[in-house]
Amino acid sequence: MFLIFAILFRNAMKRTSFFITFLLLSTLSYAQNNDMSATSRYKTALFPVVETTGIQYGQAMGYWTEMDDKTPMVSKLLQMKQTSEEQTLNLYLDLYEPQGDTAAKRPLVMLIHGGSFYFGTRNDTAISKWSQHLASLGYVAASIDYRLGFFPTAADIERAGYRALQDAHAALRFLVAHQETFRIDTSMIFVGGCSAGAITALNLAFMTDETRPSASYESIINSDLGDIESSGNNIKDHFSIKCVVDMWGAVHDTSIMRGHHIPIIAFHGNADDIVPYGYTHPFEMAGDISKLITNKIYGSSCIIDYAQKHGIKAKLYTFEGFGHSPHRDPQTKTLNENFYFIQNKMTEFFYQIIKENNPTN
Repeated sequence: MFLIFAILFRNAMKRTSFFITFLLLSTLSYAQNNDMSATSRYKTALFPVVETTGIQYGQAMGYWTEMDDKTPMVSKLLQMKQTSEEQTLNLYLDLYEPQGDTAAKRPLVMLIHGGSFYFGTRNDTAISKWSQHLASLGYVAASIDYRLGFFPTAADIERAGYRALQDAHAALRFLVAHQETFRIDTSMIFVGGCSAGAITALNLAFMTDETRPSASYESIINSDLGDIESSGNNIKDHFSIKCVVDMWGAVHDTSIMRGHHIPIIAFHGNADDIVPYGYTHPFEMAGDISKLITNKIYGSSCIIDYAQKHGIKAKLYTFEGFGHSPHRDPQTKTLNENFYFIQNKMTEFFYQIIKENNPTN
C-alpha cells in the first residue's frame, strides 16, 4: 500500500512540476510580449485591422452626406438645386480597430474628410488609409459622414461649415457614449481632417456656443441652427480633445482658440488657392468672385502663429510651392510622398502626446 502511494505521489509531483514550469514560461512569454507592445505600441504596426462600416451615429435635416470627388462638375453644380429643400439624413461612421488587441482601453482618432462642405465621402482614400494605419498601431480610428451642400453665398457656406461641426460633435458624443463597447480611452481623443474636414476638426476643438458664427443664428431668410450639441442625436455625453490635426484647414477667427491649450499639428501648402495658407478669401482661384461669396479666413500659418504666441503646443509643416491637397499628385490624384510624410509626423506627434500624459507607458 505504501509503495502504491509513493508511486502516485511521485507522478503527481512530476505533473505539478511540469504545470509550474509551463505557467512560468507562459507568464514570461506574456510579459515579454506585453513589454514589446508597451514600447512599440503607437509607433509600430502591431495588429491586423478590422473595419466596421456604416455605424449610424445620428440623423439630421440637410441636403446630402456624400458625393464622390470624381463626380463630373456639371453634376456637382446640378446638385445645388437640392439646397432648396432639406430632407432627413442618416449619419454614419466607419470604425477601424486593431484585431486581436487585448488592451482594455485604446486612444481614439476621429478623422474627417474634405470637399469644400459640398462633396466628399467618409471612405476617402487618404482618410481610410490613415485610419487603417492608426488602427494597426493600436488606436481606434473613425471616419465620419457629415451634412454637405450650400447655395453659393457667404452666409450659406458658413452655415454648411457649422452643420458639419454639429455632426462631428454628435459623432464624438456617440463614440464616447459607446466607450465600453469600442474600448475607447476617453482621456485620449484626437481629431483631424483635410481641408473642410480640418476646418471642422479645428472648430470641434476650439469653437463654443459663445463663439459660433453669426450666420448660424436666425435671420430674415434662415432659421437658427441651434447650439453645437443640439443636433444629430440626443446623447449628452461630454468629451475633451487631446490634440487636433490640421491638414490645410482654417478658422473664421483665431480668437476662438483663446483660453484653450489643445496641441495642434498642421500641414499646408503655401501656394494653396482654395484654403489660404495665410489670411484671405478661400477659393482665390475663382478671382474676384470669391470675394463676393466668401468671408476671409485664417489659414494654418495664422493658426500656428496664434497658438505659439499663446503658449499652445503647435507645429506647422509647410509644403513649399504646393497648392491644395499636397498629399496627392495634382495630375494623377494618386497619393504622393507627402502623404507618408504626414502619416509619419502625425504618428510621432500622437505618440509624444500619449507619452507626456502617460510617462510610465
